[in-house]
Amino acid sequence: MKRKMQIRPEKMQTSTPERPFLHRQPRQQANSRRS
Repeated sequence: MKRKMQIRPEKMQTSTPERPFLHRQPRQQANSRRS
């Protein structure tokens, strides 16, 4: 994901800047809460 962002960050930002982060945040938060 990091490589894709570096290759073309403009497309990702215009496409869905908060969607990818929101999708990854809930999973990481749930994991950290369980552990």
